[in-house]
Amino acid sequence: MRASLWIESENGLMINSDPILGGIIDKTIKTGEWFVIFHSDLIPTIEGLESKEKALQAFNDALKSVYQLS
Repeated sequence: MRASLWIESENGLMINSDPILGGIIDKTIKTGEWFVIFHSDLIPTIEGLESKEKALQAFNDALKSVYQLS
C-alpha cells in the first residue's frame, strides 16, 4: 500500500489528497458524529461514526474491501 499522507486541521478535519486512495474524515457540527468521504467513486460515504479513530478504521477497512492493498 502506498504511504498515505493525512493533513489534519486544529478542529479534527483530516484530508488525504491521494486521487484514488484519499478522502476526507470530519465530524458534523450538529451531532458530533464522524463521517468519511472517499475520492474513489467505488466507495460510498460512511456516516454516524462515534470517533475519529473509528472513522479512520472505517476508511482503511473500506479501501481494503475495494482495492487489493499490500
